[in-house]
Amino acid sequence: MLKSSRRSLTILLIDDEPAILSLQRALFETLGYSVLTAGSDEEALTAMQAHPFDAVVLDYLMPTMDVEETARRIRKAHGNVPIVVTSALKSLPGPLAEIVDASVEKERGLVALVREVEKLLPPVN
Repeated sequence: MLKSSRRSLTILLIDDEPAILSLQRALFETLGYSVLTAGSDEEALTAMQAHPFDAVVLDYLMPTMDVEETARRIRKAHGNVPIVVTSALKSLPGPLAEIVDASVEKERGLVALVREVEKLLPPVN
């Protein structure tokens, strides 16, 4: 069972599928997180300039963006912010794996995604 008593932290979710964004948003908000969503890399980069955030969940396969380049741009602009990639792949290609903090296979589900994100966030006091 997931529990989260913390969170005034903000998660940025990036995915081109509205249904996935909606499910992820609902779960993270239920756990007390603030959530920003973006359906493209450009939308995400614009949101990152306008709002502070504490972690990013980035979909690996999006039709209009290069996930590696997007991760590099996030890393360059926001240093050590945790980046978690969701993917159908068992492992990420080497260059991308070196940029991001973690990956979660989509088949593992949303609970695994939340757990991975929470491992990367600062501890609750």
